[in-house]
Amino acid sequence: KSLRRKIELDFSESQFLFIAMICTIQVTFIGIPLNYIVADTNNSASCFMSIIIIFVSCAANLLLIFVPKIKYCHENRSVRGIMIQKKPSKVTETFLKLTHDVQEVSVGSNMRSSSHIQDEHVNQIKKLEKLNESKDTEIADLKMKNLDLENTIQRSKP
Repeated sequence: KSLRRKIELDFSESQFLFIAMICTIQVTFIGIPLNYIVADTNNSASCFMSIIIIFVSCAANLLLIFVPKIKYCHENRSVRGIMIQKKPSKVTETFLKLTHDVQEVSVGSNMRSSSHIQDEHVNQIKKLEKLNESKDTEIADLKMKNLDLENTIQRSKP
């Protein structure tokens, strides 16, 4: 029997945390003595050295923790798809439904005849065209109202 547990290593970050700790220790062991050496000569140089020590330590830690995760997410698109889910538009939903119906017919999992599915598709396309026409007339009405309002405003100006 194996006493080892089955653990997925997809988001394993222990090696990067270890490297970040080593980097922080190196910056501390090199930066603090340099800071004491510089402190005797100039106050502004000592302040600059302290800022550099803090910046390098923080930047290294942040990069070593987050860059591997970002890289993993870009390499594995499935993880990215789970994290970001967008609701498709009405036209996209209709298109996906149409393509799904076509795939069902080609695979043979659906017993409906292709002419019946084609008729449904034609009806759906006609509905979308009518919806598009109604939106176009609505836009034209709004343009006319906008033009009337602009004319009213120009007449009311002295």
